[in-house]
Amino acid sequence: MSTPRKTAIVTGASRGAGRGIAAALGAAGWQVYVTGRSDAGSGRRTTIEAAAQEVSDAGGLGVPVRVDHGDDAAVAALFGQVAAEAGRLDLLVNNAAALHPRLTDPEPFWEKPIDVADVMNVGLRSGYVASWHAAPMMVAQGSGLIVFTSSPGSVCYMHGPT
Repeated sequence: MSTPRKTAIVTGASRGAGRGIAAALGAAGWQVYVTGRSDAGSGRRTTIEAAAQEVSDAGGLGVPVRVDHGDDAAVAALFGQVAAEAGRLDLLVNNAAALHPRLTDPEPFWEKPIDVADVMNVGLRSGYVASWHAAPMMVAQGSGLIVFTSSPGSVCYMHGPT
C-alpha cells in the first residue's frame, strides 16, 4: 500500500508568494489545493488553474478551487471538498489578501475611504476562519501545520506621509 500524498491548501495562490509556495510544495510531491478568486473566467492574467498546473508540472497534484475567502460559506465548502477528496490536511498556508487600491496612497489613513479597513476581512479574518476549519481535521489525524504569511507592511509604516 502506498503512502498517501501530503495535502495542502494554499490560499491566495494564483500569484505572488502563494503561487511560489504552491509550486514548491508541488516539487516536493504534495497535493495542493490552489485557491483564490482569479479563475479562468475572471479575465486576470494569473489564474488558479495556471498555478495548479505549475504544481502538477513540478511533480505534485494541483487542484484549482475558486474561493472568495471573504465568504465563510465558500471557505467551509473548500474544507468539505478537501475532506471528501483527500481525506486529510497536512498544511494550511493562509496567504489570501484583498488589498484596497488606496491602501498605500500617501495620505493620512483618516482621509482615506473607510472601506480601506476591509483588508482585515480577507487577510486577518479569513485566515482565522480557514484555521477554524483546518484545526479539527489536523487534530483528528494527529498532525498538521498552519502557516500565516505577511507583507512588508507588517514591519514598516506604509499608510500615509512620513
